[in-house]
Amino acid sequence: DDPTPAPAADVRVRLPAPIFPGISSPGGLEAKVRMTNFQLVGKRDRPYKEALPQLIKVHRKVGELLKEKFPDDPAADRLLPDGSYECRFESADEVMGFLGEAVGACELSLGDDVTVLLTMGATRFFKENTGEVGSYMYCPEEGTEVEADSWPEWIQGLLGRHACVSGVVDPVSREDYETWMKLRKEMG
Repeated sequence: DDPTPAPAADVRVRLPAPIFPGISSPGGLEAKVRMTNFQLVGKRDRPYKEALPQLIKVHRKVGELLKEKFPDDPAADRLLPDGSYECRFESADEVMGFLGEAVGACELSLGDDVTVLLTMGATRFFKENTGEVGSYMYCPEEGTEVEADSWPEWIQGLLGRHACVSGVVDPVSREDYETWMKLRKEMG
């Protein structure tokens, strides 16, 4: 018996797409944009070692552009504990437009090179019994109230305007099973 170990096989491991902090909301009904996180995601068809530096470059550019956009705010480019930047925008559409600007400034394409993972954290902006008994409301942005029955369509509209969103996490409240089922049926 030969005690020499057999040579290692040529093993290739495919790492998942890297995810990097982007813009986060403090959340709750007092925030303007109440969705939790807009995270930067590298494309799955790229090697990890290529996608990660691209995300780092975009992350740094987000900080630079925030400082330019909000020059009177000394904390505009301050990092939160999770490495993201605090949301200073009025709407999810503004956040997405700003991320597109940052990605473009890095000579990359939002949707082709970098996508966005949207963590909604919908339980944080869900209101029960807002009128009649049993009526529910989602308030994803200041001044926006969406009946629970219309919530799946609102999400689809957001995704339709921003095809660069590669995933949505926590899109409905834990207490709202009916809307969850409707969303699953309509979106698959």
